[in-house]
Amino acid sequence: MYEWIQKVTSGKGPMVYRWLHYIPKPLALFFCYCISQILYWASSDLRKLVYSNMKELLTEKPSKKLHRLTRSYFYQMTVVLYEILIESSSLDKVENNKFDVKGENYIKQELDQGKGVIIFTPHVGNFFYYYWYLTQRYPCLTVATMGSSELRPLYSIFENMGCRALDYDEVPAVEIVRQLKRHLANNGVVFLLGDFWRPNFPPARFFGRSTRTPAGSAMLSLEGKVPIIPMLGYRKKRFKHDIQFYAPVYLYQKWSPSQRSQAINELNEWLEEMVKTKPDQWFYWFNVNERWENENED
Repeated sequence: MYEWIQKVTSGKGPMVYRWLHYIPKPLALFFCYCISQILYWASSDLRKLVYSNMKELLTEKPSKKLHRLTRSYFYQMTVVLYEILIESSSLDKVENNKFDVKGENYIKQELDQGKGVIIFTPHVGNFFYYYWYLTQRYPCLTVATMGSSELRPLYSIFENMGCRALDYDEVPAVEIVRQLKRHLANNGVVFLLGDFWRPNFPPARFFGRSTRTPAGSAMLSLEGKVPIIPMLGYRKKRFKHDIQFYAPVYLYQKWSPSQRSQAINELNEWLEEMVKTKPDQWFYWFNVNERWENENED
């Protein structure tokens, strides 16, 4: 998947994209569909891997449904790239028509308490768009993994649009925590994607399996008594998106800072349910198999 992204973000691609912005939207979607079907059939190994990963985690889905979800996954990822590379330049002109937002009052209510708020979400839909949406309304900060040469051009687009991000691969972890705490103390909004994986993350449970997930949301909430608002964004139709903010989760009322592991797993249950809501729009189907730990090891 990363190699596929690199091919469309390098070379002469950016020179061509400015012209694609002017083609009619229905034609753009048809173009995305055709490209996605070519990729679906040409990328045999990737197609089989995505299907296999879906089959392992979405155990309640019949085989026919999983094949449809796999095909749709290729389409959704193609449209996301089209949106980022081509449509994002006009976000500020058409934002009111792009997003159908529900539950945003939860953010405003929590900010009225003066402790800041954490928006917690998975990589579902066009998460770049959703962060941009928040930055237009609130003092917002996020953490991104920009060390990948394939993904950096995508991050750079939104950085140039004023979307601030702390680079996990460049900024020391202690400094990231310090800046996030200070931002929350100033009643800011922190946008954190909770389904990253790194081998140095703390042990956790996700989809009933042993893995490792970030501790940042749980740690910031427990230590600073900061509310967490789960958020699910996804493409509803064509280039339109739904953004749903859920009622705040107050981890610090249930868990102590020494119970961070339990708090992380509670948040991961939210992630799992949100992924299952729109499974074909979850980014990590192409490599989720790499994050499971051997539970049979002593």
